[in-house]
Amino acid sequence: MHPRRAVLPGARTRLVCSLLAPCAAGAAVISVRDCFNEQDHLADWVPEGTGTVGVGGVWAMRLFRTILAATDLVEIPDPVVVSALKTAIHHKALLIILHVLESTSDSDRSRVRDFRSGEDIVAGAEYVQEVLQALSNTYYRFLRRHDPVDILVKTGFPWMQIIAQAFREKADAIFLGPHAGRAAQRGVVRVKGRVGSTVEGVTKYEPCPTWIVNRIISARMVRLARILVCVDFSDSCRAALRYAVDLARSTGGRLILFHMHGVPPSPLYSREQYDTDVGRCCDRMQHFCAGIPATVAFEYHVWGGSHPHLEIVRGALKFAADLIVMGSHTKSQDPKWYVGSAVERVSHRSQCPVAVVTDPSALLVFS
Repeated sequence: MHPRRAVLPGARTRLVCSLLAPCAAGAAVISVRDCFNEQDHLADWVPEGTGTVGVGGVWAMRLFRTILAATDLVEIPDPVVVSALKTAIHHKALLIILHVLESTSDSDRSRVRDFRSGEDIVAGAEYVQEVLQALSNTYYRFLRRHDPVDILVKTGFPWMQIIAQAFREKADAIFLGPHAGRAAQRGVVRVKGRVGSTVEGVTKYEPCPTWIVNRIISARMVRLARILVCVDFSDSCRAALRYAVDLARSTGGRLILFHMHGVPPSPLYSREQYDTDVGRCCDRMQHFCAGIPATVAFEYHVWGGSHPHLEIVRGALKFAADLIVMGSHTKSQDPKWYVGSAVERVSHRSQCPVAVVTDPSALLVFS
């Protein structure tokens, strides 16, 4: 079967989108390939000194080869997708944009709400093509700056499709929005969750770190020069530190480790006791940092507080962090799995992305 072809409007050169036949029930893929040269790709967003060896040269220590960005928006540019695209441009990675049609039914995921009329319809091949074309039009001014980019539209449970695609494409990072509270506003059915059931579902099975993005990242942030690592000494926190070290090695960035000492709400808790406790935390932090390679620059900070998420956001602003790296909340003795209140609250307030890393031993098996 020959692919049907569509030309995006307003192109300076012929930008062709090839709509392939459905690759599974309710799934189709569209590939965007631009004719701009590589210098045009990088000129607007990639700062000088990004580690390239000339235009078209080898990028040293590439940490990102494939980035998967999931979006539930069609006709409005999603900060998640734009941020993922800027990151992909800077690190010269393949970007895959995944849109899972949001269902109006728990039992029949092929029944969706039309993104234009709001009507309850059955998603057929013709409707999938309309969504693909609309997504291409929405992101055309961004996509023409980067190659390669793939756009996929599927039906089903969003977190399942995201995980399946991440495994299939061997993604190095999954970009998501917090999504909490948006399902009811859009009239679609989702399992209730503070950060959204999609984020929670993905972090349970993630084959790679999940980046939660709630606003478009700046050109400075894509460099990942200053990475804030939140420390609670858990196994997931250690996994998060290993990921942060890999990032710092790849980008030449600096790690800033932070631990909040919980201050008890008691008038009997003296300043002397506080100083003693903080000193003990500093000793523990020093031991925790012992495994960081000598080639990676780092510093650590400890101060007291009562709300970890507020202190983490405060630290990110204080140190001008480009990324916050956190471990998801997992307990080996507790069968209940949840992403963690600190992660969900930080992700809603942070001005920079939050990378969530789960201890591999705590991940559930996806099949």
